Amino acid sequence: LMTLARDAIDVAEPVLREGRNLTGAQVLRIVSEESIAHVRAVAAARPLSEAVTTLMLLRGDRAALTACLANPQARMSRAALAHLADAAVGDPDLRRAVIARADLPDAIVDRLWPDLETAERAGLLRAGF
Repeated sequence: LMTLARDAIDVAEPVLREGRNLTGAQVLRIVSEESIAHVRAVAAARPLSEAVTTLMLLRGDRAALTACLANPQARMSRAALAHLADAAVGDPDLRRAVIARADLPDAIVDRLWPDLETAERAGLLRAGF
């Protein structure tokens, strides 16, 4: 399975998106060593540990980070969310992805609040923030 996951992206993508038999260590290896396309495939559709999402943050690809933020199965550390919130101030797409997280800590909402548009604030208030 690991051989397929590390193959060309057209071969690897279904394995990375749908395959559930890769270990956490294997996913970390893929995210650290393979192409950004591989990272994006991992971000989109699988449960992700904090270690994997932190490594994705270090890789720095906005599309992968946005997909990771939209993935409800992706666990993110407070430090990673704080870093993404800082980056989201000047990036409306990233900001929308950050504030859509169900597990968003109040401190991150407080950090972003002054830069949010009225509709974004209203959405957070409806969500209970």
